[in-house]
Amino acid sequence: KGGLRYVGVVWGGNYLEEGCQVFLHSDGEEQPYLARIEFLWEHPSSFEPMVTCRWFYRRIDVPSKLFDQIGKSSRGNHWTIRKHSSSGRPKEILRNEVFMSNVIDDNPVASIMGLCDVQISRKVRDKQPGDDDEEEG
Repeated sequence: KGGLRYVGVVWGGNYLEEGCQVFLHSDGEEQPYLARIEFLWEHPSSFEPMVTCRWFYRRIDVPSKLFDQIGKSSRGNHWTIRKHSSSGRPKEILRNEVFMSNVIDDNPVASIMGLCDVQISRKVRDKQPGDDDEEEG
């Protein structure tokens, strides 16, 4: 990014480092934004502490047409993106489920409200590239 890169910073009484999940101010939205810290760095001209974030999206942030591809796994409570639900169950999403996006951008560290805890399903974490999308491994 052109400025110094930090391993971690203390901000608002919290130690922030790469991989932490955080709440960010959302300028008028009902709920704060959720993101994972990718990088912490210093802006090269203003020397302001900055954070590069990968955004999580809530159900309300996801276009409704994508819900047609979301179904419940027939084995357990993990929800995953599928072309068709193999279990035949109604396609729903858990109330506080969030989706990690590929959207990354930079924000001032001052926009961070605090840490949050995003749980990652073991089935998602253990999935390897090349695994069949229709079968849970």
